[in-house]
Amino acid sequence: MALNWTDQQHRDDESRRRFLKEITALTGWAVVTGATAFQGPTAAIAGDKSNSNKGFGGLKGRILLDGDVPERKEVDLSTAALNAEDLKWFRSLGPILNEDWVVDPKTKAVRWVYVWLIPEDKQGTLTPHESLTVLGDDEKIIPIDQEPTGYVPHAVAIREEQGILMRNQGPVAHVFNMQGFSNPSKNIAMPPGSEIPVKGLMAERAAIKISCPPHPWERMTLRVFDHPYFAVTNAEGEFEFKMVPTGPCRLIVWHETLGFHGGRAGRFGSEVNVEGAAITDLGTIKIKTQTA
Repeated sequence: MALNWTDQQHRDDESRRRFLKEITALTGWAVVTGATAFQGPTAAIAGDKSNSNKGFGGLKGRILLDGDVPERKEVDLSTAALNAEDLKWFRSLGPILNEDWVVDPKTKAVRWVYVWLIPEDKQGTLTPHESLTVLGDDEKIIPIDQEPTGYVPHAVAIREEQGILMRNQGPVAHVFNMQGFSNPSKNIAMPPGSEIPVKGLMAERAAIKISCPPHPWERMTLRVFDHPYFAVTNAEGEFEFKMVPTGPCRLIVWHETLGFHGGRAGRFGSEVNVEGAAITDLGTIKIKTQTA
């Protein structure tokens, strides 16, 4: 039976432990090995020089697509009742492409993937490092702009202490529609030049959907967490967590079109281990466009 990426992380543990002892003896650094999804272990990387706290460590990795890269189809603007001026604005930055899958065709890096951590013990918690308990002024509100190509950014993750600011800086009227479960729904007109602040959101297990009903191709997702250990992959498919409590925890991967990586079982994540004063590189995690 084929091993999944978590199982492979623990292959050949004995020889790896010997390697770690030798490197640690030579450098004084903690060294951590990671695993590459479906490909075997990655090379070890050196300890985190900026973090000497043995009680906390870092995690990093990269999400790549396993399979052919889906074509990003152009949105057919003729389906919307747009006047000439609105149509000109929507076309001002070129064709509008759907964002179901945003994948680099060369590297297969997947953008806009949510990755987060949960405790290994369902009753446990991931107590944040003190440096993560206070938000900077520039972190309290995350702006989201309605550009001709759609929402920018397309996927946003925040903590309960943060808020979002919906901005319509263009000449076209929009509607801010938000659908959640734990949080109240909203449906508010956004004339040109308007802004709508949204604060006091509660953590939700499901993604909040944001859209503009008059322009159905304009949609995005928002996730709200009650801890700081979450990320959204960048254009290179990369994610990173800093100052994570040491020990075992579980890594969850979710994409708006795919859902949970690993299907229903993926809701509970895959076990990873955080080493103190070190950065654990999980290597490449490969996801498919649909759950098998």
